[in-house]
Amino acid sequence: MDKFKIRNWGKWQSYRGDRGLPPWIKVHRCLLREPEWLLLTDAEKGQLVSIWIVAADKEGEIVADERLLRKQCGLDDEINLQKFQELGFLEPEWRQDDVNVTSRRRQDDAPEAETEAETEAETENTPAPADADAVLFDEFWSLYPKKVDKKKARTAFRRLSKTNKLKAIEDIKTRYLDTPKKYVRNPTTYIHNETWENPREARDEAHQRPHETAAERRTRGQREAIRQLALEAAAEEMDPFST
Repeated sequence: MDKFKIRNWGKWQSYRGDRGLPPWIKVHRCLLREPEWLLLTDAEKGQLVSIWIVAADKEGEIVADERLLRKQCGLDDEINLQKFQELGFLEPEWRQDDVNVTSRRRQDDAPEAETEAETEAETENTPAPADADAVLFDEFWSLYPKKVDKKKARTAFRRLSKTNKLKAIEDIKTRYLDTPKKYVRNPTTYIHNETWENPREARDEAHQRPHETAAERRTRGQREAIRQLALEAAAEEMDPFST
């Protein structure tokens, strides 16, 4: 039995072959701008969509028998297959889709149909996966207590290996937990210096002062040492068993 092919079916309809017959078809919005579509009556537009639904069972093929096709589509009125063919919606089976064929319809010049992965995401009504680097940076940025110059921080973060990105995220969860915000370094500096690799800095950072010189840090360190010795001496005096 002679058959027709829906023109460019493989381009405008895409399904996973391991899932059996498709539960739906795609009707692209650009049809509303196609002069061939506008030449159809309302009834013919409905007939064409019905033909597409039937064709989905046979990967874009339909029988060339008008009576049988009308029965398959559940239509009462006759189908003008010749008109659909002249307007480029149907073509004989022996002609190959998308091979050395110049279409008269603008929709043939549109971008390729969705990939299989995009189609699956659309079927499940879920968004396409986001960029992995962007997701990791968003997590890092949401945790960082000092949000300064996000653009520079993002650029620096992207240059890190995935391992270091994950290390930075884990480190930032605890590093500045009890640190006053004014003592938190800029995020770009934190990234460039790979601060997560310095656990001692994580302990000492909260006690440093902004713009503190090396001499001032040394003096403060000496005072801390003297204070610690004094505390130890006082503890020994209070211990009755000390010698």
